[in-house]
Amino acid sequence: PRSRESYPSMKSTVVSVVVSLTGIIAVVLVFRAAQFNNVSNELLSKSDDFDHGIIETTHLSHRLLERGLSRRRHDETSVKGAKTVAYESVVNLLNIYKHQHGHEQLMRELEECRRRNGGVNAFTKSGVRCPELDNRKFIVGYFSCLKQTGNRLHNFMNSMIWAIVTGRTLLYDYHSMETCVKITKGGGHGKRICALYGTEQGNAEDCNEAIQLAEWIPSFHALKDELGLEEPTYTHCGLGSSRAEFKNDVEIDALPNRVISSCNGLGMNAGLKLSGLMLSHNLEKILTKQSSIEVANILMSLDSKKRDIHSWNLYSVLFDEAYTVRSHLLPVSTQIVSGPDVASIAIHSRHVSKSNDGSDIAEEKACLRRVMKEIKDVKRYRECAVYIMSDRLATVEALKKEAEIIGCKGISLQQYTTDPTIEIDQSRPKEHGPFNKLDFIRDLALVSNAEDAIIGHTAYSTSTYLLLEMMQVNRRKKGIDGSIAICPLSRF
Repeated sequence: PRSRESYPSMKSTVVSVVVSLTGIIAVVLVFRAAQFNNVSNELLSKSDDFDHGIIETTHLSHRLLERGLSRRRHDETSVKGAKTVAYESVVNLLNIYKHQHGHEQLMRELEECRRRNGGVNAFTKSGVRCPELDNRKFIVGYFSCLKQTGNRLHNFMNSMIWAIVTGRTLLYDYHSMETCVKITKGGGHGKRICALYGTEQGNAEDCNEAIQLAEWIPSFHALKDELGLEEPTYTHCGLGSSRAEFKNDVEIDALPNRVISSCNGLGMNAGLKLSGLMLSHNLEKILTKQSSIEVANILMSLDSKKRDIHSWNLYSVLFDEAYTVRSHLLPVSTQIVSGPDVASIAIHSRHVSKSNDGSDIAEEKACLRRVMKEIKDVKRYRECAVYIMSDRLATVEALKKEAEIIGCKGISLQQYTTDPTIEIDQSRPKEHGPFNKLDFIRDLALVSNAEDAIIGHTAYSTSTYLLLEMMQVNRRKKGIDGSIAICPLSRF
């Protein structure tokens, strides 16, 4: 038998082996990232030669990522490398998708069709066909904003996910009362939801004044007749639900319909749906093609595969690809306090009960102290800033005072366009209280400049999700790496 004195040396040997293996894994990850990026760039340059969809362009991608990205966490260096690989892979995948399915490509194919047929539009004359367009399948995503903005913007990003996974061309349509009635058939719960889509809730013109949809996304309304498209077939609303039992799922990549629409998706999340199915190894419940499963795995490699965690890294990339906040709603530079020697925290505190005036900030205070401690453990800073958005003026003022107490600067909108002193009508829930519509977008644009931590309703509020995603977009543009400290608020 070995003496006790020999055990330490054995332990040291084991540690050395583990460290060596970890180093090898890190090298392999870097090699595979370069390999995938080279392949994807080559495919991007040749993608016009492929059939429509992204099946051929993604055949190799899952194999390049499956090891090291989704299995076990290594040391911090390896994890950081894996995150970089995942991000670059998703961006490359999106670039390929936009090149094959974007507005410019559709216009090129339509023009080529006309040229072949002597200027005749293939879909307005019987017997004339366009192979470039005949083979395409489409998914219509519904976009709107200024009321229930968190739900509406995520609803459209869910459609983006399903379009990319299935290789369908994404078209957008504005989610008006008319389109809502069409896809829900105006009955039951759908009828109550559709009642929210009036001029008061933000029409297309008002929404466009706040958020610009990316020009690469084609319009269903503008191209419907030219492409000879029928009204979309409505798909089951269970798609995208994170909490629903996985029942009545449709095999979305096998649907024969040329044009489908994803459901209105209130409170639903395609990212969570995919991650939940991945976690239970049941992706085949909604995807039949291996290529679709591989694409889903690439998209979900950015986030933790847990049922109860919002896929905010993925949605931050989608947000950046789809939306631009109009310049007149952006904060002026003097409002922003940030930098490598600044600790900055975002707070989003919202309330539903009309009896809650927002003056009780005990939970926010506890979170503030918690995230400050976390930031001190990883960052040296000379000053700190607390960015605040809330649907109660009392909350904003109380948190600004609390920020001063802990030695930070409290930052909020200097002037609201709506009157914060009006009595809040809570007979039915209203998004962001009196600070809604344009003020909500202005709030997001300002508070998303925080870089280190977020305090908010990260378990269930799509508005907080938007804030977290916009923070990550801004951090990437500034080259900021590392984690965001998160402290969830438990109540509205």
